Amino acid sequence: EKKGIIFAVISSLSYYIFGLISNDIKDLEEDRILNPNRPIPSGKVSAFSAKIASIAALICGLSAGLAAGSACFTTGLILLSAIFFYNFVFKDNAILGPALLALCRTMNVLLGVSLRYENFSASTPALFAFISIYFAFVMGLSLAASREKNSDLKIFMPGLCMMALSVFFLSLYMLHKLKFVIEVSGLLPPSLYISALSLIILLFLLYNVFVGRMIGGQKDISARIGGLIGGFILIQTAFLSA
Repeated sequence: EKKGIIFAVISSLSYYIFGLISNDIKDLEEDRILNPNRPIPSGKVSAFSAKIASIAALICGLSAGLAAGSACFTTGLILLSAIFFYNFVFKDNAILGPALLALCRTMNVLLGVSLRYENFSASTPALFAFISIYFAFVMGLSLAASREKNSDLKIFMPGLCMMALSVFFLSLYMLHKLKFVIEVSGLLPPSLYISALSLIILLFLLYNVFVGRMIGGQKDISARIGGLIGGFILIQTAFLSA
């Protein structure tokens, strides 16, 4: 089991590296104009070396995923498909781009979850609840951050609403589990405090972004969006604690 965890971590990191490098290769011509100081357009890293590194990361991810188990390998293939379609086909699409980015991050998390299930059809409703909540939060953040340096309210507001709804349903899930535990044991579980703290921080981060954009009138919300990226971990913490 420990060996499976190690291989799953290696696979996850390799796919992440592959996604980053292949994205930079795809955007090379654009970066030469807009971001000339980045490693590839500046010449610090050659395009050929970047391609070799991306292929090596891809092979490493597939090999480690296969060693971790069939469920992990299959999950990795879905993740790779999402990375490919995001980087090379739908990245600039206002809806499909954020949806595929959310799928990438969700499938990356599921790489670890796959160690428990040889077949996801045998998984629990709780897992599907987590997938839905996590996907909605990440897609909402992707929408809100799509023009973070000059945010457009028509894109920002749907993104913010998606994140708020995901936190709301996470709260409902936590209360449902809390009610069940109290009915069975008559005690408040210690993990309740971890879930509650995670939710409070999430709500504060959402409020911070809302205030900055809607009340403060800030068009560049990149710093506030950066804080919300930590929400990925908070959602996982709140859900697992519940």
